[in-house]
Parts: sequence; C-alpha cells; structure tokens
Amino acid sequence: MSLSLSHKKKRYKVDLPAQLVECEMNYHRLLRLFHGLKEAAVGNRRHYIVGDHLLSESHFRITLLEQTKYTTVVHIVQLFSLQNTKPSIKNDPLDNKERLAAVAPAKRPTNITENTEEQIRQEHNGSTVYQGDVRLYHDANVAEVVKCQRYQSFSPRYEYPNVDMHQIDEKAQMNRFLGELLTHCLSHGRVADKLVFAS
Repeated sequence: MSLSLSHKKKRYKVDLPAQLVECEMNYHRLLRLFHGLKEAAVGNRRHYIVGDHLLSESHFRITLLEQTKYTTVVHIVQLFSLQNTKPSIKNDPLDNKERLAAVAPAKRPTNITENTEEQIRQEHNGSTVYQGDVRLYHDANVAEVVKCQRYQSFSPRYEYPNVDMHQIDEKAQMNRFLGELLTHCLSHGRVADKLVFAS
C-alpha cells in the first residue's frame, strides 16, 4: 500500500459577507465614538484614554482628515504612555515623517496627522503603536481601513509569500483588528479632553 504525500493547498476564498458585516459594525462604532462625524469639519478630533494612569495608559485619538458628500476619512492613532518608562521618540521606528507624506487629496491639510501624533507623544510621553486611515462610506454605511502603518491600497487576497509579507487575508485581519480596537475603546475608554473643533 502506497501513501501519497502530495496534496493541493486550498486557495483562500474571500468571505465577502463576513467582511461587509465587520465593516458595517466598524462604521457604527466610529459614529458612536465620533458624534456628529458626518457634519464635522476637517481637523476636528476626539480623544479617549483607556487604562490606569498609575500603571499605563492607552491614548486613542480620531482626527477627521477628509470630508465629502458621501465619504469621510479619519486618522486613528493609538499611543501607550508608560509612567515609569521614557520612550525614545528619536528611535521610534514609526516616527517617520515620510510615511505621512503619501499622496493625499488636495483638500486634506498635510500637517494634521503629523501634528496629531507629535502632540500626543509630547503631551503624554508615549510611543505610537498603531495608526491608520479609515474611510467611511455613508451611502453604504460601511468603514474600511485604507492605510495601516506605512501600507495602503490593500488587496482582498494575497499570494504568500509576497514582497511585503502580507498575510493572505491581510485586509480582513486589519478590519477585524480595527473592530477590536474600537470595541475596546467603547467599552473601557473615557473622554480625555474637551471636543476639539477646527477653526
């Protein structure tokens, strides 16, 4: 009796219904965290704190980058502030202004994301651990990650391995992680400061 060791690896299939459900939930989570988002002006932001200030705090800030009739783009930053640790901003691998200089719509002020991240780091002595842009589609009531860290323009499916070493379901994972992040902020976050409106 011979045993065949050859087998075909199943190709990853995009679960579109499940991804749409996640994107719909993220859309409503963002609206709960950023009241009045559809009518807000570019530059407005919301800032939340999660955690115990005696040990460590996670700062979560949402900044409105782009506002059109049917879509909105927000920039999300999560930063950890450790009371007993003074992180070196100079050596922070994410502290790279080049990744913030990507091609953007003309209506988007170029200094918003830079000012947001630098202000949080200086105010709370922390280091950025997550940042991404999320586009909300108001006609479809969905929100998806369009930029995460230094990557953008994601494919629904990747062959593995690939140049950027994305997982085969990288896009789905990013939207699921965004959902976990937003849910955690909704459950445990508290407003850090007064609402900030663009002048």
